[in-house]
Amino acid sequence: MSAQRPSRVVVRRRRTAHARVVTVATVAIVFTVVTLGATPRAWAAWDTADEGWDGLSELLGVAQRAQVVLRVDEPFDWRRVEADDVVLLVSPGRPAGPQDAAARDRWLEQGGRLVVFDDFRGGESWTRSLGVAFDARPGDATRYHLDRAHLPIVDVDAAAGPFLGYHTDEVVLNRPAALVAAPARPRWRVESRGRYADGVRSWAMEALGPRGRALVVADASMLINAMLSRFADNQQFVANTLRYYCLRDRPCVVHLVAGDTPMQGRFEAAAQDDDRRPFAALRDRQAVRDAATSLADRAAAPLAAPLWSILALLGIAVPATLLARAPRPLVPRRTEAERERSVLSTTVAAWLAQPDADYRRPARLLANHLARLLAVSLGEEPNGPDGRAALAGDAMRGAVRRLVQAERLSISAGERLDEIAVALQRVSSGGDDAPVDRGRFTRLAAEVEWAEHVLSHTASQGRAGQSPGVGR
Repeated sequence: MSAQRPSRVVVRRRRTAHARVVTVATVAIVFTVVTLGATPRAWAAWDTADEGWDGLSELLGVAQRAQVVLRVDEPFDWRRVEADDVVLLVSPGRPAGPQDAAARDRWLEQGGRLVVFDDFRGGESWTRSLGVAFDARPGDATRYHLDRAHLPIVDVDAAAGPFLGYHTDEVVLNRPAALVAAPARPRWRVESRGRYADGVRSWAMEALGPRGRALVVADASMLINAMLSRFADNQQFVANTLRYYCLRDRPCVVHLVAGDTPMQGRFEAAAQDDDRRPFAALRDRQAVRDAATSLADRAAAPLAAPLWSILALLGIAVPATLLARAPRPLVPRRTEAERERSVLSTTVAAWLAQPDADYRRPARLLANHLARLLAVSLGEEPNGPDGRAALAGDAMRGAVRRLVQAERLSISAGERLDEIAVALQRVSSGGDDAPVDRGRFTRLAAEVEWAEHVLSHTASQGRAGQSPGVGR
């Protein structure tokens, strides 16, 4: 069977129409990519299904390789939590209410394990009563990744021993906060698990109670894909944290509560059996004496001597064999990949490449950029009718106060943002006649970059705002 062959004119017309469709589709795709690329999300995704730079899909992979079950419940319900489970709080969007605090305390009294990764949101309300407080100003580091001040390389304290420091002695942070000791509750103590170079403030602290414990890390960004995929030491530290807090040989359950996940219910202590609490019966002194008597009776049996000899040989040979084998990390090391710089970082680098004696005009542009960021965080229009930033002068400080009052920003972070706004306001209004030299402008730019990080990843609550560019 043969089909009629179309003429060349028809074929040419069809190809032309097809080419037009492809061209229009290509332009639409490019426009969409450019538009979305220029306006990234104004808040961290905190989603294990998100493979973007700010998602948590890498965390899910680390948990799987560490043989840990990572459970994401929305809403989070304390009634589903067992005493041996781990609760992982990542950048909690709201402070702990009375009901959550009571559930936390009851759970910790039963031996619960709490892990908090936060920097500038509601984490302190979960940890301060345990003896760990937040400070928005991080300590200095002796080294920085690629010499970038916002990526400090910090050491894991030797006191962390073979647990948190297993196969890694350092991690890379991303614009972290700092931790300081606060008055702890009775019978609780606080120890540092990672200090800054000043030796006073820490980036990781652990609160230890009679049965429960809590690990606090002053950087929620350590868990996002951009930080776990680039740095093998970060992967190893997170894997160590999950395994260290899993007490039993059975599959460990880690409840992930990220961002603005709602919480409900109250923790109910279940009766613990010997399967979930090995050797629980031996805690009683009489049970210990009975066990010792039984062992003594068995040792007097006729076949006990050969058996004890075999057990002694095994007791020497097995540990020697295990020590001879080099321990293997829970997750494999990966090659670090360089990440693209932000628009603000690129713009600042371009300004610094120009040998100006006075950087007053670029500093004013930084002030406008901060004003736009604050407006976007509040859900307001970033630009006024004249195209300039809608917020200016004292309005920026008022915006900071509104974010703190709405509990969308920690008090310490708000104080630091207020100081940045005051410094930029002096430059913009002309109240500070001192020239803005290269060093002063570099410090101001670093502070605005920090503010951009805080406002885009911690202040916004589920609102897809546009990230304003550095403009007029």
